[in-house]
Amino acid sequence: MLSQTLGVFLLGMFVIACGDNNEPMPPVLPPEGVVQHEQDTTSTTPESRGQKPPVLARPQFDIRGLRWGMSKEEVKAREPRPVKYEYSSHFAIDDEIANEKVSVTFRFESGKLVRVFYQFDHEGDVSIFLYEWVSKVLNEKYGKPDASSYIARYGDEDKHVFELWRTDRTTIHHWVWRLSHNLMYEFNQGDLYERLKSASTAGKL
Repeated sequence: MLSQTLGVFLLGMFVIACGDNNEPMPPVLPPEGVVQHEQDTTSTTPESRGQKPPVLARPQFDIRGLRWGMSKEEVKAREPRPVKYEYSSHFAIDDEIANEKVSVTFRFESGKLVRVFYQFDHEGDVSIFLYEWVSKVLNEKYGKPDASSYIARYGDEDKHVFELWRTDRTTIHHWVWRLSHNLMYEFNQGDLYERLKSASTAGKL
């Protein structure tokens, strides 16, 4: 009986498939006694299949559209502003951030980029105000600082004078010292970093 019912069901589907294409195709229901299994559309993840998740690619750039380890020529090719001064280990350009002038110095060790240093050209209260603005931008991008310190109260609140962030490749220093407002990005694996890791501090610190 079940085989006859299936035969009628398949014949009906054949007639519908070969009918007039202008007519809407009615829904075809399975006959009684035939169990229709729904397709499992549940998505799976590498973890659910016992596999390791894919490794995310590193960010394309570290700072200013540059990558640590670039040569001086590669950095110059990507920086449109003219060179202000240049030495064997570094060169500097003038730039603007938030309509404020800033000197940007690119430092190289063994011919490779390891540090970018910003020195803002303003004094007094302007340094504090712009410091707070830059601090807000850095907090939004990198999260809460790994280290920070404060100065005496200005009005009803304390002001940061130093902040530090660490990522897998970069250490960011942001500080105000007297009338100087500075920001420095440094490669975590530069020559200085390696020297510090291997330096002996026994009985000295």
